[in-house]
Order: sequence, then C-alpha cells, then structure tokens
Amino acid sequence: MALICNSIPKSGTYLLAAIAECLGYQDCLARFVDSGTTIVNDQNHKIRFENGSDAERFKRLAKGQYSPSHLTYSNDLASELYGLGLSQIFIYRHPADIIYSYLRFVTYSKSFASHSNNTANTQARFQHDFVDDEQRFIHIFESEKHNFNFTKNLGWLGEARCLSVKFEELFSDVRILADNKIGTWMARIIAYLDVEVTIKPVEMYERIFGVGPTFSNLKGKVGQYRQLDQAKISYVLDHPIYHDWLRKFGYDE
Repeated sequence: MALICNSIPKSGTYLLAAIAECLGYQDCLARFVDSGTTIVNDQNHKIRFENGSDAERFKRLAKGQYSPSHLTYSNDLASELYGLGLSQIFIYRHPADIIYSYLRFVTYSKSFASHSNNTANTQARFQHDFVDDEQRFIHIFESEKHNFNFTKNLGWLGEARCLSVKFEELFSDVRILADNKIGTWMARIIAYLDVEVTIKPVEMYERIFGVGPTFSNLKGKVGQYRQLDQAKISYVLDHPIYHDWLRKFGYDE
C-alpha cells in the first residue's frame, strides 16, 4: 500500500517520513495539502504547485511510496483516501509546541525565507514587527492559528482506518530503538502497515535521526514552548480556545 504521512503543520511530519523510509517506503516527491499538491525534487525543494483538491491527484502515489502531507479532515476526504486503498498515519503535537515550532521556523529558518518572495517578506515582518518571541507567539495564536486547523483535524483521531499518534509518545518510543528494541508505537506502525522489517532497530534509530529537512534528535523537542516567559504568554495559556484544544487532543494540564 501507499502511505500518507499526515499531520498538523509542525507536528513531526518528517519523523513519520523517516520512519516510512526505514520500513522500505520511497518518497513520491509530492506533498498534498488541502488546496493542491506541491511537487518537489529529491532535495525536497519545490518545483511547482498544482492547484486542485480532487481525489485523482492521490493516484500519483504508487504502492510502496509515501507522501508527507497536511490534509485537514473531512468525511469526503477520508472516503477518498481509503477508497483508493491508501494507508494513513496522522501525527499531532501539543498545541503550544506547534505554535512555538512555527514561530521558530517562520522567524529564523533560512529555508523558509528561500521559498519565495512572499515567505521572505513574511520572515522580515516577523523579525522586525515584534519585540520578542513571546509577542510572536501571541500573534500566531491570534492571527495565524487557522494554519493549523486544530478543531477540524480532530476528525482524524476518530477515524478508525487512520492510525493517529502523539508526537511526544512516538518521539520517546523511537529513541528506544537506540537500545536495539522495538517500542510500543513502532510495533503498532509496523503492524498497521503490515510490513516486514529488514534492518535492526539500532540501524533504524541511526537513519531516523539522520533523515529529513527539519527533524533531528535534539533535546527539548517536547515542551519547547516552556523556553518562553510563561507570564508573557499567559494570554494564550489562559485562553478558553487554547484549553479547548488541550482537552480535545488529550493534553489537559
């Protein structure tokens, strides 16, 4: 089967991609989003964007291929994906860490700025219009949270044909591979995809933490937002919408 590595943006898309490659999948060089498909080269650099959200676009995924994607849940989309026989793993993350990761990416990433004139201008605005990261964090929550579609993406968690996993749990589980052991979540993924593992767990560990443009075995991947002054971002942390996200995604604090 072909595989959709789906996620809320900044939730661990390339962690899933690295795992898929360890399990024998190959990158189809297409990135599906709600409005269309980004075609990339083997360096993950954009070649072109193809508008269109019809199911036909998913047919470019051949057996044994995967696509890192950001697809918001809908009943119709779920039916389309599974009607085509596609497997899907959906990864999600603590909402505050998603916002913080997005903040860091947009404000400081050279790769983001190099995408286009629009992204370069966005980065310049983020760097110059705010005093600190705390202000940027609040701005993203207030003005750009639609990019994450937290509420709509809840549907994937209730979709029986989709394997949904928290980034924090999978990240912890993958690190167990260093001891040449298969953890609970890796075992679930292997069983869900019904694939044969041909390399040792420790080799998987080395490949996973060495693959992907944004993923690495860095300390502090979990709870990164706590690096911010919590008092300065209390507007977000105390907001009813934020607490609703925590409750619905299982991050009650």
